[in-house]
Amino acid sequence: MKARVVFNESKNVYELLSQEGQPNELANVFLAANTVRGLSFDTIRAYAYDLQSFFFWLKGGGKQLKEISESDLLMFVSWQRDLKLSAKTINRRLTAIRVFYRFCFCEDLPSAPYSLSSNSYYRGSGKDRNLGLHNRRRNSSLKLRVKEAKKLIKPLSIDEVKVFIRSISKYRDLALVYLMLFNGLRSIEVRRLKWCDLDTLTMRMKVHGKGNKERMLPLNEVLKEVLEKYRQIEHPKNTSSEYVFTILQGTNRGKQMKASSI
Repeated sequence: MKARVVFNESKNVYELLSQEGQPNELANVFLAANTVRGLSFDTIRAYAYDLQSFFFWLKGGGKQLKEISESDLLMFVSWQRDLKLSAKTINRRLTAIRVFYRFCFCEDLPSAPYSLSSNSYYRGSGKDRNLGLHNRRRNSSLKLRVKEAKKLIKPLSIDEVKVFIRSISKYRDLALVYLMLFNGLRSIEVRRLKWCDLDTLTMRMKVHGKGNKERMLPLNEVLKEVLEKYRQIEHPKNTSSEYVFTILQGTNRGKQMKASSI
């Protein structure tokens, strides 16, 4: 059984607990510190699950945090590959491990024999000058990364979008899809949307994006009508939640939707 990631509502932070339910002090101090820094809860949550995987691997190999080096990360990558994780996820976890190690010991992971690093794009001096650019300072400490394949995104056709929209049975879900389709909102931006962010007089909405950056977007008439029907018919009346998209059924009815729900 792996360590567990939990959300401590009293402290408003994510925490990592051992298999026996004991808090992982180092990881929790790290997560709390990044919460104080103002990182989004989704970033903190990702850090928590990355460290959960890392500590599970450490325990399986019988190693302590202070004992690992850059060469050990190659074995960690191999283990993650066996779990069929994507290159993007593995690279994010490698970054999280290095940031966590630096937080704990005020130094980077030590280098060791048989460690690998990525190659820089420009190799050798002068190649960037041939492109008409100024000299680039070479990165002297390139870190191990897994090569990520370039994926070609194939958009849905108009007919496929119509079929998908017709399959939606709730006004809440239809409003959620329209926000992504008409306004290009990310899932995290949909979750963060509050009723006070919607201005039906000026037909605009305030969106809270990555890094808590705000921007204003138009609110079209179709979306406005769907949101009004959702609020009148489906939205829980006895909830104090300020978020637009909430859970409609079960013991968590009225609470903010989770990322997995979206």
